Amino acid sequence: MSAENLELKTDTGSLVMKEHFLSTERSEIKNADEDTDSVFKKIKELSVSILDSITKDHIENFTFFNKRHYEDYYFVNCNKQGHNDDMCIRVHTNKLLLLSLANGNDIIKTGKNITEIDFIINKGDRSKIKVQGKRKLGARQLHPETVVCKVKLEGEEELRNVRAGITGYLIEINELIKKNPNLLKTDPKCDGFLAIVMPKGPLRDTEILVNNNHLIKEEKYFELLQNLELNK
Repeated sequence: MSAENLELKTDTGSLVMKEHFLSTERSEIKNADEDTDSVFKKIKELSVSILDSITKDHIENFTFFNKRHYEDYYFVNCNKQGHNDDMCIRVHTNKLLLLSLANGNDIIKTGKNITEIDFIINKGDRSKIKVQGKRKLGARQLHPETVVCKVKLEGEEELRNVRAGITGYLIEINELIKKNPNLLKTDPKCDGFLAIVMPKGPLRDTEILVNNNHLIKEEKYFELLQNLELNK
């Protein structure tokens, strides 16, 4: 075979390969476009407005975030002076606790606004806590009768005690109530919680926590309040 024929055959082969490559590439691009169009079509078919996606069951069974991740228990305490110092102990799914005033606490029942809050107890400031590490070194130990802070109600001279209601370790005071103490009364289960507490003992065992601190569930607590009202 002459050199000219060999060169012509080689060029022809190269052209065929190039044409095949281009044809394959065009086919793949076309298929990709078709796949993309198909995906967008399916997305469009599935897309609905947010309101249309909410069913009646979702609305009826909806729970707010401040209830969704908590289980509420109550510390019932009527002291020697006849004051009710009830506290709500909110157990988070991570087993840390939020302390809040309970509905039966006299501070709420009076209907008076909280005008002042004081964390100086026995010459120590309970609001200045610095904890470190997973073991929360530096946390302040609490018992059910421990006074966490004192509050003044409008029209009153004497400060009222707010007790812990739980055995555990105080790791943080809610900064919002320092600026607006009345949140303790107006929004106790959300912005107005008092403090974050780490329970004493195994974090995973809520039953031990409840039994050791003589706490009662929310349903039983509200039944108790109703009975107290009826017996007045």
